[in-house]
Amino acid sequence: MEGKLNYTGKNHFLIIGWSKNVEKTIIELLLNRGIEKDVVLIDGLKESPFKHERFHYIQGNPTEPKILQQANIEEAESVAVFASDYDYEVQADGKTLLIASAVERYATERGIDIYTIAEITHKDHIGMFRHADVDEFVLSSESFPQLMTKSLMHHGASRLYMQLLNHAYGENIWEIESKSSWKTYGDAFESLLQQGANLIAEGHDLSIVRRLGDPIPEGARLYVICDQATYEKLKLMGQ
Repeated sequence: MEGKLNYTGKNHFLIIGWSKNVEKTIIELLLNRGIEKDVVLIDGLKESPFKHERFHYIQGNPTEPKILQQANIEEAESVAVFASDYDYEVQADGKTLLIASAVERYATERGIDIYTIAEITHKDHIGMFRHADVDEFVLSSESFPQLMTKSLMHHGASRLYMQLLNHAYGENIWEIESKSSWKTYGDAFESLLQQGANLIAEGHDLSIVRRLGDPIPEGARLYVICDQATYEKLKLMGQ
């Protein structure tokens, strides 16, 4: 009977497809102290690939409405469709797109809203997922499991991440030089805020916002979030 029982819980994370990335994402979700939600997996494996008291397995074809109903998709917090480990990029993304389209069709036919996130292996395929009304798409990478976990928990997280990585968007992360008039992180924070930039880190240290009274060390590498026009102004101020 493994994988054949209906899941009747609510506000769960529904994951479709099993892979190494899926396993890492499930572990991230279940170890997160801020949530106590169940994780439900749909896949074709004969036996459950994972064991945990908050993990539930549904065996079957995720493009079939009865399987989606068995996983209680209508009550899910989020639905994530993962790419296969064993297919080439085109095949993997094609399969993911087919499943995501099936989920969106299921939602449309029933007049409900299902928040869908898809793993994409090639960035050139993003346009096709947009046409399928997928809410978020996350490109595969080493940090993928953590990012997918954030997207499942906090809708829109991947778009924020992609915006900060891609200079085609408005706001980006920039490195700036410290000014002699800035004695503490608080001095820099207030000055930059007035210019339209947010100070977020010194080197890889993101905790400076809680240490605004600390002095800025010599040779500090300060990072801000702002648009390019603001960054250009900051560069001129530093000259």
